[in-house]
Amino acid sequence: MIPEWRERFNRTFTAEKYGRFLREIDQRSGTHVAFRNCETPCFIPKQILDKMVSYGKTLVHQLLSNPDYMAASADAVPPEFRVPNETPHPMFIQADFGLDENIQPKLVEIQGFPSLYAFQPVQAQAYCDVYGLDSTLSYVFVDDYCHLLKKTVVGGHDP
Repeated sequence: MIPEWRERFNRTFTAEKYGRFLREIDQRSGTHVAFRNCETPCFIPKQILDKMVSYGKTLVHQLLSNPDYMAASADAVPPEFRVPNETPHPMFIQADFGLDENIQPKLVEIQGFPSLYAFQPVQAQAYCDVYGLDSTLSYVFVDDYCHLLKKTVVGGHDP
């Protein structure tokens, strides 16, 4: 997607690095990660990422402003998993996109899966460290991101 980054990555990729990447993911996660991890990160131009963000916001707004959808969504959660004092909007939500043959985003699904939010910075940093990608901004982002994630999930409580 970003040709110079893709070419550099492909030139320096080895099966040994991928094996190290998988070991790093397990070590940093504190458990064996049983699902498949890609051999490569995605190098997506900001313009396409911005489009995904815009599409995601529009789709989420459509869902959250639809009373019929919200009622059906609430009914889909078994009573034992409902939480008190739920906010009118979800704390965790993501829109997953694929890219078509024209490199245009196409919605795959919208979901809320909070454990993913803890895994993604671990995975991103492992890609940077193992494959020698520029992680200068990544470390700053991960620190800020993890601080915000902890504040959001734990609040002022003892974890």
